[in-house]
Amino acid sequence: MKKLIAFFLFFSLPFIAFSQNSKLDSLEKAVAKMPSDTNKVKALIEVAQGYVNSDAKKAEKYGKESLALAEKLNYNQGRLVGAIRTYYYLFLQSKYEEAEKEILKGLKLAKETGNLEFEGRLSNSMAQNLMAKMSLKESIEYGLKALEIGNKLDIFRIKKNALKNIGSAYTYLGNLDKGLEYNQKALDYAIEKNEMLDQAMAYNDISMIYTNRMEFEKNLDYTKKAASLFEEMGDVSNTINSLTNLAGAFHYVGNRAEGQKYLDKARKMAAEKGFEKQLNNIYLVQGIFDYFRQDFDTAEENLNLSLQQAQKFNYGLLKQRSLRNLANLYYVKKEFSKALKYEFLAQKVLDSLTTLNNNNQIAQMETKYNLAEKETQLAEAKYESAQRRNWIIGLSLGILGILVTGSLSWRILRIKTKAAEAERLKNLEIESQNRLIMAREVERKRIAKELHDSVGSQLTVVSTSLDNAFYLFENQKLKPEKLENINTEVRLAAQSLRDTIWATYNTEISVSDLKSRIQEFVKKFADENAFKVDMDIKGDAIILTPIEGLNLFRIVQEALNNTQKYAEASLVKITGDFSE
Repeated sequence: MKKLIAFFLFFSLPFIAFSQNSKLDSLEKAVAKMPSDTNKVKALIEVAQGYVNSDAKKAEKYGKESLALAEKLNYNQGRLVGAIRTYYYLFLQSKYEEAEKEILKGLKLAKETGNLEFEGRLSNSMAQNLMAKMSLKESIEYGLKALEIGNKLDIFRIKKNALKNIGSAYTYLGNLDKGLEYNQKALDYAIEKNEMLDQAMAYNDISMIYTNRMEFEKNLDYTKKAASLFEEMGDVSNTINSLTNLAGAFHYVGNRAEGQKYLDKARKMAAEKGFEKQLNNIYLVQGIFDYFRQDFDTAEENLNLSLQQAQKFNYGLLKQRSLRNLANLYYVKKEFSKALKYEFLAQKVLDSLTTLNNNNQIAQMETKYNLAEKETQLAEAKYESAQRRNWIIGLSLGILGILVTGSLSWRILRIKTKAAEAERLKNLEIESQNRLIMAREVERKRIAKELHDSVGSQLTVVSTSLDNAFYLFENQKLKPEKLENINTEVRLAAQSLRDTIWATYNTEISVSDLKSRIQEFVKKFADENAFKVDMDIKGDAIILTPIEGLNLFRIVQEALNNTQKYAEASLVKITGDFSE
């Protein structure tokens, strides 16, 4: 997957504007006194929607109450609406596993009752949830199913959301051309139906694709269009998001002064309107702006505020982004212990998001395998039961009948038994092959992720540096030091590739292997630098996973590189004890 180079994670989910006012309080009190009927189901959903922006946990609570009452009343429409709403409240809290269970229950009910519209809506919900879990190919499959239903029923919302979800999934996969194709279809469809909100959302999605294609002027153009539409509609939440995006767009074209104006406007609007969640992204972008101005203390303050907000609202990817930027900041400030701590925490958050998806795939694979075994055993039991019944019936026909047909029956039984055994072995072989294919897919994704995170980012730096060098050459300002820097980045990319191959080639890495790898790097490093490196690592027999081994090696590598860049050290000690 190509590296998505944007510094910021922008949210484009539509929000329904409710305020915490006396009307909502009154509705809560009224619902508590209502009889348990279908009207109460609808009222509970309305209360849940009232809390969707301010208190997702309360929204979840009322959503689940509506769902439970609808199930008790066997009120299918309420069950379907409750499934979609409750999924969304869970999704907002990053409870993706629980959200998926609600969607699957809703999908089952929609299919049982023949409700094609809700099957399409829930398929879109599943596509969105799978995308958050980075199960991108599965997300596309559900998106295509929703698109098929949307086309069949000619329902705008289902079709448009399907196009958006498919486009986003392709974008995250790194297939930016496909991502742009589907998002452009979503935009054209929204323009055709004169749906302003959806036009603005599509402009925003397309702008992010252009960012990752490094077409920054187009990114700025589409971001302006999105911001203008949101502001025209009076959509406060999305206006705040788009103003923050616009600040980022100006950052990319090198006009941070203009970007700061839009960021200040976004912060003021979020504070005045009480949109606390949007402050997370604002703090993050402000911290990056402060960093580039070399106002490191203010940058640290804003990035820590961003981290606090991400933790408060359980935004995993934004938490990882805040931690990563804090690590970079502490390296520049020469606070190396803090830098290493935040680098480790950022990687831990990223690994946890990836591991969650891999574990889910393995669990599904095991479930399918166990189910196949149980079905085979059940088929064998049924077959044996049928044979016993046939034997009793045959016996009742008399000894003469048995003597006449015995030989033939025995041969038929033998043929059927062999056929059943052959079918059972075939099913087991198929399941074994599926397990192998799934395991390879998990491993492939692990390798792809490592290449994306290491080599991909370094090649992006090389590409950007070459573009800059070409510009300097044309203006006769190119210096040899610039080319030397590019050469260094190329060598680093090659080294990262070798490190990745080392880790991914092994199914497990011992501490002894890791130590040898570090010693090899330290020897080359010490030969090129003035300081001495002493190493003391214990616990040679301990076994690590490839990810653990590579991450530990990367931490040592990064620490030495930053020591060489920023510290005036004469001696560096590397110690580790894995024996306990």
